[in-house]
Parts: sequence; structure tokens; C-alpha cells
Amino acid sequence: ADESSLTDALTGLYTRKYLDMVLEKYTRLEKKLFCCIMMDVDHFKQINDSFGHLVGDSVLKDVAQVARGCMREMDTVCRYGGEEFVVLMPGSLLEQAEQAAERIRRAVSGAVRGPDGQPVTVSLGCSEYEKHEDALRVLHRADKALYGAKRAGRNRVWVARRSPVIAGNAGSGGR
Repeated sequence: ADESSLTDALTGLYTRKYLDMVLEKYTRLEKKLFCCIMMDVDHFKQINDSFGHLVGDSVLKDVAQVARGCMREMDTVCRYGGEEFVVLMPGSLLEQAEQAAERIRRAVSGAVRGPDGQPVTVSLGCSEYEKHEDALRVLHRADKALYGAKRAGRNRVWVARRSPVIAGNAGSGGR
């Protein structure tokens, strides 16, 4: 695939297309442990509607930069579409993803201002890859957690619980 389709022109982050390639690699080829964070800019439509798309774009750019700065070199940070972002954290446990998401949440509200001078906030959902599930499932669970964070009042981090542990399969239990 050519470079341009793998990086987002506005934010400089990876694109959804690149994300799909990495997910495929993690889930199908390497079956490696990773976590997924899904993030959404709160009340973004209001910013766009009130101040126009140029202002909206500049907010997205700022959020992208702050989020990228919170993550490790090895993490994949993508603009998933519109005001949605996805981060993949290889080798991470759910707890570490939750901490990273909280870092992003605090950093964004601390550093990014809307045109009205108000802090811009984000909501985030985290999930952990479970062996043998497909890539979409991991994303879907992070998305559901994100939706929970939105419904609970935004500007917060929610974590997707693990699937119930099958009897005889010692796990670390639910959260």
C-alpha cells in the first residue's frame, strides 16, 4: 500500500487501513497479547457546528499530537475516522491500557483548548485481546466501553470486562 493511504493527512497519525494491517498481524499471525484503546473527542459536533471545520480540524490535530505524545514508540496511534482515534498497545495488559488512557485523558484536558477557551475533553474505552477472538471483536469491545464512558457523562475512561472465565481455566478474574 502506498504511504499516503497509511498516514492521515490532517493529524499525521496512522489511518484505519494501517490499523487493520496491524490488527491482522497481531491477531492472525502472531497471536500476541495487546490492548486496544478507543477514544472520541467529546462534543466535537458542537465545535464544528459553532466554529467551523477549520477550527474543528485544528482541535483534532492538537488532540492527536497530545495522544501520540502520551504513548510509547511501539504503540500504534490511528485516526479511526472523524473524531475517533484508536491506539493499539502490544504486550500490554488491560491495567496498563487503562493507565495510558487516563494519561491521555488528563493530558488532553490539560493541554487542548477549544476556540472558546474551554478545555477539550475525550472519552476512552479499553479492551484486552483475548486469544482466538478476531480483530473486530477487540475493537467492538473497546467501542462499547467508550460508549459507556460517553453515557456516564464523558471525559472518563471505561474498561471492557473480560469474557467470563471458563471453569478450569485459571484467569485473573473479571473486573
